[in-house]
Amino acid sequence: NTDTYILQRFAPELEPQMHEIMRQMNFGWTDLMDHLMKILWLRGVTKEQISYAMMEAKLQKPMLLSLSLLKTLNCDMKIISDSNEIFIEYVLKGSNASDFFSEIFTNATKFDDKQKLNILPDYSHRCKICPPNMCKGTILKSIRKPSSRVIYLGDGRGDFCACTELNENDIVLARKGWPLHNKIVNSKSSVRAKVLLWSEAHDVYELFKSILD
Repeated sequence: NTDTYILQRFAPELEPQMHEIMRQMNFGWTDLMDHLMKILWLRGVTKEQISYAMMEAKLQKPMLLSLSLLKTLNCDMKIISDSNEIFIEYVLKGSNASDFFSEIFTNATKFDDKQKLNILPDYSHRCKICPPNMCKGTILKSIRKPSSRVIYLGDGRGDFCACTELNENDIVLARKGWPLHNKIVNSKSSVRAKVLLWSEAHDVYELFKSILD
């Protein structure tokens, strides 16, 4: 989780307070992160420090092996994430993984003239089950090619809508016991795709090998 990681690096005492701050200030998650980036800026955390820290948040080796396998098989890989452009850019750069993905859909970001990182969500969708800044289901529908097969990897509550857009030929790789898995279980028949579970990055690699063998 890039959002909690950046707090662990520069303001670990704030991480346990995140949900309480959301409640007190009536923030959504992305508004919360924009607020916390202002706090880091006020504490003197620089653009260079943020960028370098995210480059150190490298993808685990089994996940990189998964990406290499998918690229070898000419799979089209895309990211749909409720993180933000800067965090994802530097995590991928630090992992030498930028070239794996053809498109990235996430919250826009901008460093202003004072070097404060501003997170700029888009509130244009009308989905009632997704967070106000992003509907992953809408994004998935807009980018899916006719007759394509989708393997969707996720773990969060915000991934559920995208999973409901998948069909019987698609596959969901859901992290066991995490919000996406729990929501799929509780929704009964809302997800038509085959659901496979994983716990660690190594599990993801093994699942991709078995699916694509």
